[in-house]
This record gives sequence, C-alpha cells and structure tokens, in this order.
Amino acid sequence: MDTREKIIDAVRAADIIASGATVVSGYFDPLIASHAERLSKIKPAGAKLLVLIATPANAILPAPARAELVAGLRAVDYVS
Repeated sequence: MDTREKIIDAVRAADIIASGATVVSGYFDPLIASHAERLSKIKPAGAKLLVLIATPANAILPAPARAELVAGLRAVDYVS
C-alpha cells in the first residue's frame, strides 16, 4: 500500500473518529523510535488508529513530510 493513501482530510478524519477509532495527536517533529513503539502499544487489537499531526512553532519538518513519515508506521491506519 502506498502510505500516502493513509493521509486523509479533516472531513474523513471526523468520520473515522465518529466510527470509534483511537485518536492520538502529536508533533512527531522529529519522528523517533519511541513514537513508533508507543503508537503500536496504544492501538487496541482490531481497532483503527488515527494520528493527528500538530504543528509546533519552528517545526523542523513541514507537516506533510511528518504525515508521510507517520503514515509509514505499521500501527497507523490514518493520518490527518
């Protein structure tokens, strides 16, 4: 799967949240190994995990780049 297909807009994210997905937000700037470990532990079995990308002041990477990196994680189903 092209991980960019996991990146969704706010309207679709709202629908996924309403369906009962687990939602996590963070900067992921930079994305580090402990983020991947925590996300895999947070995701309940059989549930979808949506990660919301927040933007800090003075970000190292632009939000689209961080979204693509997070989308590449196996535990993550959607990124917005």
